[in-house]
Amino acid sequence: MSEPTLQRPLFSILLPSRNGLAYVKFAVESVLAQSITSWELIISDNCSEEDYRGYLALIGHSGNRVIRPAAPLVTADNWNHALGQAAGEYVIVIEDGDVLAPEGLTTLKAVIEAHDRPDAIFSAAYQYVYPGALPRLPRGYLATVTPSAALRKAQGASELLAETRRFYAEQGMRFRRAFGFNSQYLTWKKSFIDSLAHLGPFFQSPCPHYYASLVTMRTAPRVIANPKPCIIIGTSPKSCGPLGNPEPARPAYVDTIRTALPQAEQALQLPGDSRYRNWLVANLAVYQKLPELFPKRVSLWRYRAVQILWMAHRFYAAAGPDHKATVGTLPKPEQRLFNRLAIRFQLGKRAGRSLKRLYATLFDHPALGLVRARVHRFGTHTDVLDALAWLSVRHDIPLRLLQAIPRRVLALRRRLRGGPRQLSAP
Repeated sequence: MSEPTLQRPLFSILLPSRNGLAYVKFAVESVLAQSITSWELIISDNCSEEDYRGYLALIGHSGNRVIRPAAPLVTADNWNHALGQAAGEYVIVIEDGDVLAPEGLTTLKAVIEAHDRPDAIFSAAYQYVYPGALPRLPRGYLATVTPSAALRKAQGASELLAETRRFYAEQGMRFRRAFGFNSQYLTWKKSFIDSLAHLGPFFQSPCPHYYASLVTMRTAPRVIANPKPCIIIGTSPKSCGPLGNPEPARPAYVDTIRTALPQAEQALQLPGDSRYRNWLVANLAVYQKLPELFPKRVSLWRYRAVQILWMAHRFYAAAGPDHKATVGTLPKPEQRLFNRLAIRFQLGKRAGRSLKRLYATLFDHPALGLVRARVHRFGTHTDVLDALAWLSVRHDIPLRLLQAIPRRVLALRRRLRGGPRQLSAP
């Protein structure tokens, strides 16, 4: 008798992680809570000191599995390591701290079926910030994030026009955030990913979010915009912000893109925020692979202007080193740009204005329809499980009020003894 053929799961949920088991447990719980059962969860344990396999053995669910490379990998390689094991029709990537929203897979399945299995789905998301993760927002928050103007205007899921996607990608190559780059906003059809094998690994550069998002927006035949959030993007004390601690590009990797454009070498040498440098590396990698799709190329002038803006802001916000020595090495036009920006920040500081808001205004033009967040009146919370519980009853006021009582008790206990919530073994 022949063995039964295993049914292909609809979703492969990839969770690349390193020493983040405390947050991976929350992700596993959120996946197990989904009513959709056609999924696999692949955790790529990047040589952690923590026992991922032991935890999943306690769970005992056949859809969960841990893979582990022989040696530690850089971020993009670890993502590709997980992707290489994916058997599902669609691929979702989440990270330490992230979880699936209540019935997130059900929402995605409905979009997939209603739109004849598109190549990618670009969705809104929730964002949860843990208490204490961000110094400027010590209490944390829960918000709904709309990563593009198209999603803010949408009443339901609809196709994202090719002209809109081209605009998004071109603005990204000009270092403007016209749409959200986070991988959590995208769900990819595996066959679409496989169709790009001639470009090399699907995730590239120190910012695999940026590379994969730009390539998707420019090359996918059909992308559906979905205004319903399906994932909660978690910002924990471990991640320390949306980009975490920026990973420097490997010298060998940078060497392969130095010749992508004239003056790329000069731009790569400019000191400044490592996040923007990684963005430049991602853009150069995209252009090197797809030059015919980006006739306007990578805006190296804009990159240098962004770095000079960052230097001026950091100096006058008293949050960084004095960049005057660096400014003295810049060409005269760029020195004049720094001086003009410095005057703006100096005047703003004297007037008591928020330098962060001034920086954002100078960095991005509001007409581009940037990523926006609507913060919810969430109340007392300890971790992302509180966010999941609140979202599950947010439209039922009596249940929401009853639910708030144990959350307040748990938060009080946490303040008294310190430390994150401890999960008991199932």
